[in-house]
Amino acid sequence: MYAHLVRFLSIALLLIATSTHAANFGFSPLSVDLNAQQRSSVVTVSNDDTKPVSLRVRLMRWTQASDGSDAYEPSEDLVYFPKRLELKPGEQKIIRTGMNNAALTGERAYRLFIEELPPVELPTDGQTKLSVLLTFALPVFVAPSAGKSDLAVQAAELGADGKLTLTLNNKGSARARISRVLNADSSPLADNLSARYIFANSARTIVAQLGNDACSRAISTVKLDLDNSSIDVPVSRAGCKR
Repeated sequence: MYAHLVRFLSIALLLIATSTHAANFGFSPLSVDLNAQQRSSVVTVSNDDTKPVSLRVRLMRWTQASDGSDAYEPSEDLVYFPKRLELKPGEQKIIRTGMNNAALTGERAYRLFIEELPPVELPTDGQTKLSVLLTFALPVFVAPSAGKSDLAVQAAELGADGKLTLTLNNKGSARARISRVLNADSSPLADNLSARYIFANSARTIVAQLGNDACSRAISTVKLDLDNSSIDVPVSRAGCKR
């Protein structure tokens, strides 16, 4: 399923002489894993719009600072091509991504930015309106071999504003990813998270919005839904009394 609505990191706004329009393009898969057994991968990009679309592809190294925030910098660590795509309406093309021969001692994270470019030809009717240019940021993980996450919850506090603040530490050899927060009975509770990934040997704070009425509900335990497992988390309600 193409990630038409997955918009990671940024939406670029550009004032040009045209009507408001954002291309309808998507990609599959939603993330890429490379290792010694799977050294390359193919990403399929589709243009489901009625107009042609021009795209630029860039690779960025993805790290997490000591405060848990994400940081990006340009990288040529991986092989990827093409770096520019022109897609006709309804057309699909592929981006090939692969490992180089550099030795790895642990998992590394990258994002492959697929960015819509502005049209080359601008209308001449003199009307200036807003054009929205989309940017997708595809996660790419590279490791010497398959690893496992080991996620520990150091604290979980529910605040009067309905925000659940989670302090997390991943002691494993691979990243952990939280897809959503569940009730104790595994029913959905929240999928609005400030972040989802906790890298190997890293700690960070993630905030989940449970709703303004969260304190009035009997929420004392939640589950963190991970990619291949879940964690039961006792919740402190001390913040509800402030």
